[in-house]
Amino acid sequence: MMRKSWIGLLLVVVMVLMAGCGSKTATKDESADKVIKVASHMTPMTDVVEKAGEVIKADGYTIELVQVNDNIQYNELLKK
Repeated sequence: MMRKSWIGLLLVVVMVLMAGCGSKTATKDESADKVIKVASHMTPMTDVVEKAGEVIKADGYTIELVQVNDNIQYNELLKK
């Protein structure tokens, strides 16, 4: 009898968890999620980011390169 109670409780928990993973009803624009901003300031790294942007474009993503002059500007961009 106790075993059946545990199985029933487990089934209820699983059903609640599955209901939480329901269908997506978000109304925001899907294309906005496909833009990735990358900050870089050294020439070799900006070249890598541009090359990655070309490769990832096939998957529908766009990389927006933000060039900064020093490492402190990375942190300032994150505060916005």
